[in-house]
Amino acid sequence: MPGDPSNGYNLGLARWKNGDKPGAARSWKQALMRSPQSPRLLRSVILTQALPWPGLERDPKTALNHAASFYRSNQTSSDANLMLAIAMLADGRARDLAPVLKQAGQLKADLAAIRLIEAMALAEMGNRSAGREIYDRVRSRTTQINMLREGLLNRASEVFRTP
Repeated sequence: MPGDPSNGYNLGLARWKNGDKPGAARSWKQALMRSPQSPRLLRSVILTQALPWPGLERDPKTALNHAASFYRSNQTSSDANLMLAIAMLADGRARDLAPVLKQAGQLKADLAAIRLIEAMALAEMGNRSAGREIYDRVRSRTTQINMLREGLLNRASEVFRTP
């Protein structure tokens, strides 16, 4: 159906898989306007605005607003907790991440994602060596790559200056 947010999500996914990241981000943003509480649209928009992607501008404030909204309506969702942590990190709030990451862990969120966020937060709070140690361990063991992990690895490679 025209105007169905699922169509916008699926169009964005197809564009993403074909390498059209700007087109994917546009599709997800437009679909989110029609369905502002859709978890998969919120997740996609937050990831594209909070993490570094070729051809996309980051918008940490907007990502944080979406993540806070997602979290408020889904506090027991591991995805909502991870998205909030990612947006907080992007917005320079590394010092405030501990309780969010703890809750994400309790909710069985993606452990590699939690550890990557933790590594970057440590580096940004001045403990670069401890963060680098975690990052190196996670990066060497990460075999399954999805959009979440790819974006976090992109950002971590910036933080730790790795190819």
